Amino acid sequence: MLHEDEKHAISLEAFSDEIVSRLKDVDDIDPVSLAQLFSMSFGKNAYSRALFSALQTALLWRTVEHAQRHTIYYKREVYAAWQESSQTKRTSLDGLPTIDRATITSHFPEFIANDVHLRSVCHTSGTTGQPLEIYKSFEEVNFIGRFFTELFQPAFTVPSRPLTLSFPTPHHGVPVPMPSPGISFVSGVTDDTLIRDALRVLSTEYHVVNHDRRISILSGMAFQVLFFTSFLLEQQIDPKSFQLRLINVAGGFVPLHWRRFLGDAWGCIVNDRFSLTETVGGASRCHTCQWFKPDPHVFFEVIEVDSEEPVDEGIGRLVVTNLYPFAQMMPLIRYVTGDIVRCRTCHCTPSPVFQFLGRARNSISSGSGKNRRWFIFSAELHEVLAGIPDLNVYEWFSNVREVKDRTVGSLPIVALKSSENSNGQLEILLSVELKYAPHCYPERLREIEKLIVEYLKNVEGSEFGAAYDSGEMTFTVQFLPPGGLKDSYIIKI
Repeated sequence: MLHEDEKHAISLEAFSDEIVSRLKDVDDIDPVSLAQLFSMSFGKNAYSRALFSALQTALLWRTVEHAQRHTIYYKREVYAAWQESSQTKRTSLDGLPTIDRATITSHFPEFIANDVHLRSVCHTSGTTGQPLEIYKSFEEVNFIGRFFTELFQPAFTVPSRPLTLSFPTPHHGVPVPMPSPGISFVSGVTDDTLIRDALRVLSTEYHVVNHDRRISILSGMAFQVLFFTSFLLEQQIDPKSFQLRLINVAGGFVPLHWRRFLGDAWGCIVNDRFSLTETVGGASRCHTCQWFKPDPHVFFEVIEVDSEEPVDEGIGRLVVTNLYPFAQMMPLIRYVTGDIVRCRTCHCTPSPVFQFLGRARNSISSGSGKNRRWFIFSAELHEVLAGIPDLNVYEWFSNVREVKDRTVGSLPIVALKSSENSNGQLEILLSVELKYAPHCYPERLREIEKLIVEYLKNVEGSEFGAAYDSGEMTFTVQFLPPGGLKDSYIIKI
């Protein structure tokens, strides 16, 4: 006779197998039905988690199956073999090779599916290399629209729907239209006319049936929202007076200093999004633990820096897969983003959560494999630099004359290098450009260097402190006057 726990375990397994089997066999996945299933998978009980895992497992199989049938690149034997293996019974893509931007660029035509029709093209900004074009089909955009309309359905029934002010960016081509329970107004901050218009839209009272009377949500790239917030404060306008309910920021790492600045200035929740042009979704920062929680329709993995071994808990490279049918024309399976993250499991979500630690090429480590030692993560470096107002900053919007300080929201002008001397000692050089001549304030420079060193010594997962104190590593901060940094500086954390 089976123990009660064994019965429960078997029923959960049978439940999961049934979901996976049906989603594999159905000819066309209905977006409304899929949204309803995902809605039921967001609970914390065992069946909700089993449903979530089953949905992702089935969609992973459909993703590989569609790509293998309809693109040239994925017709490679390794993808066909994976479909027939036992791996398809787990929420995992282990055994499949990773791809990166160089792979896609060199085989670009081979990634385009032949069963859908081109609707639009978006692209990466090009700040970290050659821009990568991402093709979107009519079919997937239609699916995304219907899926999220159903997923957001409860928000359509509230007595008063929100009005949103959005700051779009032309840096990424044509955006994918997303359904919204409210009405979106569009403005910007890139010139004097737009930034004044943004203030007008925010200040106006509207009369739309079943909607708020004023803008209640502000969305945009982080540097745009920071810039606009500073503009309001310069005009002696209290952002809290607009009584916003939510601010959405995306498009780059936002240090805690600036997240607090936005929250304090507006007096509302700041929703920080991790997003990529290459993906159909991303992750949201949890307001409790501050880790990023992935969207359900994108599959996130973390692998070793030097291999493709999975990392269940710890530091590694971030790998993403766009799940079918959310991405159809240009399937990206196990795409290496170039980011370093720390991951772990979480009791409140079925997917692993992660902390963004920065771009791999902007971080410093030594060794390899299990012996790799991390010394500086670029995101953690910028956490401490964000609170130092002495650093020179390049201007995002140098032509906006309405704003007095056009540096707010931009990154400090810094460069980070490392090398090994003849004695095998690691030498790290941080070059920072100041807003003033360094020889004028020597005492202040000592304070800044001490602040940076003490912060880096206490970063979790870093051996900076031990290596610095033992003399195994040297760390030097080179202070330069305005315009003094000639090396390439970090433009994306």
